[in-house]
Amino acid sequence: MKPLEKFFRIALVIPVLWLGMAPVQALTPAGDTLKMPAISSSGYLSLEQARTLAREHNPELKMARLDQEISQADYRQTQAVFLPKIGVSYTALLTDNPLNAFGFKLQQQSISPADFDPAALNHPSATRDFSALAEIQQPLFHPDLYYQRKGARAMTEMYAFQRERSEQWVDFQVVQTYLQIQWSYRNREVLERALERARQMLRVAQNFLAQGLIQKSDELNVQVHVATLESHLSQAASAVENTSGALALLMGRAPEVFRVDSLVLDHTLAADIPAQVPASRADFLALDKALDASASMLRSARMNRLPKLSAFGNYQWNDRDFGGLDAESYLVGVRMSWDLFSGTRTRNDIASKQLQYRKLQEKKDLQLSQARLDLDKARRDLRDARLDVHRQELAVQQSSEALRILENRHREGLVSTNDLLTAQNQWSQQQLQLARSVFACNVQAAYIEFVTSTSHP
Repeated sequence: MKPLEKFFRIALVIPVLWLGMAPVQALTPAGDTLKMPAISSSGYLSLEQARTLAREHNPELKMARLDQEISQADYRQTQAVFLPKIGVSYTALLTDNPLNAFGFKLQQQSISPADFDPAALNHPSATRDFSALAEIQQPLFHPDLYYQRKGARAMTEMYAFQRERSEQWVDFQVVQTYLQIQWSYRNREVLERALERARQMLRVAQNFLAQGLIQKSDELNVQVHVATLESHLSQAASAVENTSGALALLMGRAPEVFRVDSLVLDHTLAADIPAQVPASRADFLALDKALDASASMLRSARMNRLPKLSAFGNYQWNDRDFGGLDAESYLVGVRMSWDLFSGTRTRNDIASKQLQYRKLQEKKDLQLSQARLDLDKARRDLRDARLDVHRQELAVQQSSEALRILENRHREGLVSTNDLLTAQNQWSQQQLQLARSVFACNVQAAYIEFVTSTSHP
């Protein structure tokens, strides 16, 4: 086999072997896209459908997955602590420098007695050298890199927990936005019913005015009341579209108007409220992994003071003609390096990482305290919301009965128009307040579930 063929075979075989050792990644054919679960032709969307779509297509969760994949790629880079570094090169040189010209001939193994002539040594002609080099470097003892690898591993686990907590947060946002859509629909329904009653009242007032039973100002007050309700109804319809758009964004879809379930008090949410915030919550576990990573990086900085040991070797081919490569040689060895003094960089690096570790500990303590406060407040808010729902249900019953009585008396001319307008306003306000109370109760229950959720590895 010719030397040139030997070199190029080595140059080709080494990368192929290296690629064979690398983990195989699943490839997706170009143009393939994830199929998004379809929403019914009527536009109806259940809460579970919304949660599923958000988990699969939410933009924030996509970024959280990318952060996790980036951390995994960074961790795989630390395999260099154990694996060799292999490289090949080809160099062409031309010189008339006496030392280099003689050295080229030595490497080409072509020295002859005539080369020792002083004139040829002192004033050589232009000498060329073509050399191919295959080299390998193998780390043997690098304790600082070993602890950096442990820190990178902890960071991948931290991002996994952060991704899980992001999924829980997006899930809560979906529930909250879904409830807002329900609330918007309920407000629109209440205002539609109120507007229908107000228009009926306007027709009665116009008849009474034609009969001379009421004054023009009373009929004008009813018209103002109808116009006000029409304006509020338009705002309520816009609120349905706005909240639907917000939910579509959470699900990674184009804006559209969804039909959803009716707003009812959900007694299943937060039925059993934990007394304490669980320590196994995903964001707390993420902080634990961040502390582990910080501790490993601190240990790495301290290990940087120790000597490092590496092995190396190369095989070289030289010739005066391109592609000849007749002369072969090799070099192997072991190197120990020790940075005895690097200014104050190592000491200050250790001090910085110690402070970072303390900062993470303080952050975790603060986050635990804040979570306890959030849970206590949410528990009180849920209790108040449930009591408010009960009070508003009674108020709606009473205002509905009062409005029914006044409407009957108004048809008989026994009650003034202003009294009936007041009763209608009170009825619609109580209906809206009941919907607001149910919405607040359900949101608080969902928030408690979010605050007390645990990790599911």
